[in-house]
Amino acid sequence: VYFDAFSYILNPLVTQFLNILPYFIIILVLTMLYKFMPNTKVKFLNALIAGFVAGTALQIFQIIYISGQIWITKYNAIYGSFAALPLLLLWLQLSWNIVLMGVELSFSLQNIRKFYFEKETENISRRYNDFFTILITSVIAKRFAEEKSPLTVDEISEKHSIPIKLTNQIVDLLQELQMISPTPSEEDDEVMAYQPAFDINLMSVKLLMKKIDAYGSESFRIDKDVAYSSHWDALMLSRESFHNAENDQLLKDL
Repeated sequence: VYFDAFSYILNPLVTQFLNILPYFIIILVLTMLYKFMPNTKVKFLNALIAGFVAGTALQIFQIIYISGQIWITKYNAIYGSFAALPLLLLWLQLSWNIVLMGVELSFSLQNIRKFYFEKETENISRRYNDFFTILITSVIAKRFAEEKSPLTVDEISEKHSIPIKLTNQIVDLLQELQMISPTPSEEDDEVMAYQPAFDINLMSVKLLMKKIDAYGSESFRIDKDVAYSSHWDALMLSRESFHNAENDQLLKDL
């Protein structure tokens, strides 16, 4: 009697478990695939969400495929068998597309912050770009002065609410200007952090703005010394009055 009662309770649970088990297995496999296959670090939660969506879709599609295959075979035993190969190829293609959809979802979740303020970053004003450049250089110099570990691009972006795309652009520029240099981060040797490239007691706002102003090519066929000397002199005069300001500050002191 007790065994029958136990079986009466247990059998539905076992049946439900066996129904859910294929979903669990495929979700687990895809989660591990999205987590460990990419040649970069993927957060487990992002891989799990992508694995859950793709795994569930894959399992549902598999049920539809098997049901359709059985229905076609029953409908016409002779001609239904001819549809087996095309349906198999269709199932393989769509299954692979679902797996790749999971890859795209995992990538989007992993890099969603990179799309924040993308339009604004492309249309950023010169003044605001200079402001962020001073801010990022100051953060790097100040952490070095305080003997703290250098920050990665993602850490700078997250801690100071700067769009990641803009942060990457400015960090690349600062390396070109030889204001900062890369060094392996403490958490991962493959991820670069950034530190000052020279004495922070020489890193001033004026020096940084001079470097930005002179960065890039000036090799153009235009006579700035004679034909357009007045234009060039006016520009240099405005730059000189700006760069010779007495209230210059060190970036580490901002």
